[in-house]
Amino acid sequence: MTCTCLVTTQNRIPRINPQLPIGLSFETTQVSQGGYPFYTVVISGTPSVPQQSSTYSVGNKEFVTQFRIGIIGTPSSLSYGFDSMTQYVGVPIEPIPIRSDAYLNEFTIQPALPASVTMDPTTGTITGKFPDTSMSNQVFTVTGKNSMGSVTTTVKFLIRAEAEMTTPGFIGCYWTGTTECRTPAFDYYYQNPAQYCQIETKLDFADSYYEGSGNTWPGLDERFRDYYTSYMYGYFNVLVEGNYNFQMDSDDASFLYIDSLEEPVINRDGCRGTSPEYATVSLAVGRHLFVVKFLEVNGAAVLNLKFASTDAGIDQMYVDNTMTTVGGRGPTFITYPLITGYVNAELKVYTPEMSSGGQRSCRSEPEVCLYGRWY
Repeated sequence: MTCTCLVTTQNRIPRINPQLPIGLSFETTQVSQGGYPFYTVVISGTPSVPQQSSTYSVGNKEFVTQFRIGIIGTPSSLSYGFDSMTQYVGVPIEPIPIRSDAYLNEFTIQPALPASVTMDPTTGTITGKFPDTSMSNQVFTVTGKNSMGSVTTTVKFLIRAEAEMTTPGFIGCYWTGTTECRTPAFDYYYQNPAQYCQIETKLDFADSYYEGSGNTWPGLDERFRDYYTSYMYGYFNVLVEGNYNFQMDSDDASFLYIDSLEEPVINRDGCRGTSPEYATVSLAVGRHLFVVKFLEVNGAAVLNLKFASTDAGIDQMYVDNTMTTVGGRGPTFITYPLITGYVNAELKVYTPEMSSGGQRSCRSEPEVCLYGRWY
């Protein structure tokens, strides 16, 4: 395959993130168009390992665009990352994507989901709301196909009444290693295990970068001082129908989604300083999914979200755990990385790779030691 694109980066050499699939490489050549410097980026080669469709960025810093690569091959694995997951009646499902080791473009599910819950026939992503508990514990068989074969998996939902959705706050997950001024696409968060997840209590974060004392976002360490991204999600509990006014501010990028991940309510993408942006959303009584994406490149890290509603008699306040609850996906544990160590030497801490959620405790059977020493 060969793919050519033209980018402007103000004399910065373009780069591609993450690393291209095995068998593909790229070359850059500087050219001039209309007196402005551009680069041609040529991706070529023969991919040797299949992979599901993934998003890549090309460019440098604020001069970045994105593209996707999926590689067809004989599929051998398919998974939603969990055997069973708790959902709540009438509450929007945070989209549940599927994972495979090859590009798949056709999906079916048996038995059929309720009319208010759908599976995208080309991506396998499940969305919607469960209308009641009648299909709780029902085992669904999902089949994914491409031109070279098919693969199946099973999934089960534990469906509970909305009244059981009582854990206050929202989930925040964090990934290190982002380098460009473009917030990752959703598949980045679903396909790459987070370095850290926790239950958050207030959407008002600011570090003390310029005071030299490092990051002060609650629960985060020095890994999350620069070049990281976060994905936060939870549910607003709306008690009065009406218009709700949202104010979002950040340094660098941030997005706000409510009920749907198709279009953001607020889009503050790119490397930028603080300056609030606003949006008004009409919300009915009930639970409403919200998702916040954040990107920190370097310098100060700031993120906050406020809301107010004249209809509901609410003065402006920060989004916090008094009106949000945890629900939907997670925790969904995937695997541990390869664990290695040396006799009588300290063993580094290993944590389970998790695609979403925030665990409160961990248990293993039989009991094993995942930190300390080998003896």
